[in-house]
Amino acid sequence: MKLLQDYQLLHQQDCFAGNSVMNYTTQIAQLMYSYRPKSFIDYGCGRASPYFGHEIHQALKLDYEPVCLLYDPAVAAISEKPTDPVGAIICCDVLEHIPEEELDEILTHIYSLARVFVFFAIALVPDGNRKLLDGSDVHVTLQTKEWWLNLIHGYKTVPTYIAWSPPGLDVV
Repeated sequence: MKLLQDYQLLHQQDCFAGNSVMNYTTQIAQLMYSYRPKSFIDYGCGRASPYFGHEIHQALKLDYEPVCLLYDPAVAAISEKPTDPVGAIICCDVLEHIPEEELDEILTHIYSLARVFVFFAIALVPDGNRKLLDGSDVHVTLQTKEWWLNLIHGYKTVPTYIAWSPPGLDVV
C-alpha cells in the first residue's frame, strides 16, 4: 500500500477517528434491518471511535446484535487483514483515499468477504482539510459517480449500496 505510512502517521496525529460512519447510520440501519446479517466489518474504520464509545450502537438501534469486526491497515490494533467471510461490509469514506492502482486489490478483498451486502460511502470532492505528507489532499482518487459505479459493478457479487458526498444514494 503506497500511502500506508502516511496514514499511519496521520492516525498518530489524531486524524481519522472513524466518525464518518455516523453520517450514514440511517442508511446502514435500514440495510441491517432488511438483510439482518449476522456479522459485519467496518472496513477502513480509522480509529473506530464510534464503536468504542457505543455511539454507533445507539444510532443504529438494532433489535439484534450482529458480530462487529473492525479493520484499518493503518491502525496497529485493528490492522490484521480479515480473511473470514462476513454478512456485510461497511466502508465509509475509504475508497477515495486509495490510489486508483490499488483499488482492484481492495475491491477484490471486500467482495471476497461479503456474503449479504456491501455499503460504500464515497466522497466525490477533495477533503480540503487533511493533507498527506507531500501536501496533497487525502482524497487521492476523485472521480465521478459514473466512474465509481462502473468500477464497482465489475466486482459486485452481492447487493451493493453507495452513498455519495455530496449527498445521494445509488444501488448498484
